[in-house]
Amino acid sequence: MAASFIIGILAKIPWKEILKYGPVIIDTASNLLSKNRSAKIGPADTVEIRIARLEQNEKDQAELIKSMAERQEILVHSIQVLNARLNISLLIAVLLVIGFIYILFR
Repeated sequence: MAASFIIGILAKIPWKEILKYGPVIIDTASNLLSKNRSAKIGPADTVEIRIARLEQNEKDQAELIKSMAERQEILVHSIQVLNARLNISLLIAVLLVIGFIYILFR
């Protein structure tokens, strides 16, 4: 009974969305990290080139943070829905226990 209840709760989580965007976030972070590691400062680099790299790095980081925030918002919404359903289930369980005790001692 408890296992089916837990499976029912886990079935309500939008796993397709979570799994769909997980690799995108990981790829973006990996690309950003590899760019930073491969961007060696050479003697021919001017200040303008270095500033352009820093600006692009900032843009990439902002995109990554935005993507992560959107995914986190989806997770928070899913958790709120699960919390509401859990509260309803708990209320129903308490009412059933009270009803069962009433029937036993009647």
